[in-house]
Amino acid sequence: DLYRNNEWEKLISYCLDDVRITRELYEYGLKNNEIYFNDFRGKKVVKVNFEKEVSSESSVSLSLPF
Repeated sequence: DLYRNNEWEKLISYCLDDVRITRELYEYGLKNNEIYFNDFRGKKVVKVNFEKEVSSESSVSLSLPF
């Protein structure tokens, strides 16, 4: 709707907020190994592991098929 109505400042603000919230959620999960959210029954906790694993094997081919 913001795009269709040419409300560019509101759209930019919305997108920047989305990125900021995602970054904060990731940083919280990285530090605390959990994130949480509220549903109709209250606060729910989800255990997470955002640590990067280094693997020598890749499931993605990095070469071209020719």
